[in-house]
Amino acid sequence: MTSSVSQGSNHYDHHHDCSDDEDGPSYRRVRRKSLEELSLMDLFDSEQPWVLMKDGSFKGVFNFLPLDMRVGAWRLISFLVAFCGLYSAAMGFTVARSTSLASVDVDGVTNTSWKEQLMADGAYEAFTLSWYFNIMGFVWTVYIALHIICFSPAGFGAWVTYTVHSWTGMMCRFGLAIVAPFSPTAALVAETLRFYVLFSASATFFVWNFVIMPFTIFLMPKGNEMRQRFIGYMFNFRLVQLHVCNIFYAIINGVITEPQRQIGPVDFWIGVFHFMTYFALYYLVLDRLGVHLYPIFTPRKAKVVIMWALLLGLYLGLYGFWGWVLDDERPRYFVVIM
Repeated sequence: MTSSVSQGSNHYDHHHDCSDDEDGPSYRRVRRKSLEELSLMDLFDSEQPWVLMKDGSFKGVFNFLPLDMRVGAWRLISFLVAFCGLYSAAMGFTVARSTSLASVDVDGVTNTSWKEQLMADGAYEAFTLSWYFNIMGFVWTVYIALHIICFSPAGFGAWVTYTVHSWTGMMCRFGLAIVAPFSPTAALVAETLRFYVLFSASATFFVWNFVIMPFTIFLMPKGNEMRQRFIGYMFNFRLVQLHVCNIFYAIINGVITEPQRQIGPVDFWIGVFHFMTYFALYYLVLDRLGVHLYPIFTPRKAKVVIMWALLLGLYLGLYGFWGWVLDDERPRYFVVIM
């Protein structure tokens, strides 16, 4: 795809940064750069406009989106909700990390550290069926990662997507589970990733297939060549693995293979930490570079607050669901029958 980015070094936009007032949109004179002119330090330069990329579209890839979804001021309500969400998540994670949570036993209350809460019900064992499943899972997820690097048009750039972040977390957990029988540290790290892998794979599966992809196709004009190419591209082998098969691999990784344990509050906040880390990357870096991977989450529309609320509901719902699935009294094989 050819870039629509202007190469002129003295180009000014008179219409891109806008805010609404009682007389209609008001505009201010800002200078944006072409891709070749950008540098890492531009992200930290207060003299630069928030959206650094010309037209708010990285290499022109996102030109199909309406201009007001790519450039312009964030809605005040989206800014306030984002700030409150980040602050609440940071405070909650800090409290959960520094405070021992209590569990009740027959003799009374016993304090348990966050590491003890992440201990699996049994030890990781080598040369078992679960261990061989983890080897196969690791080999396959590494193969798909290499397939992305070698054959995806994005190459290493695909790692800015939440989908590939999720896939990488699952790949790491498969690998750690192989080493875990020989390393307590690897076992602990594998357990910190258990709920994150289950949540991120579930969120990718449902949000991409039933929200983001249909919405993106809807935004593209019918009969448009880019629309047809996008639909075809979304169903190639690699993306089917990342967006459809990922949920089945996550179930094998976090539910079926031994050892098992029930998730708890520590898992909840570790998942929040991972999610908010990507949240910060998306809004503080990618948005400025004109990389609008998930247009329904643009902060320039007040409706984004609804989407954030739905995401929060999804997170809480999946935490409850996977907690139910991993209940100590529930046989694990039932997920294969569901």
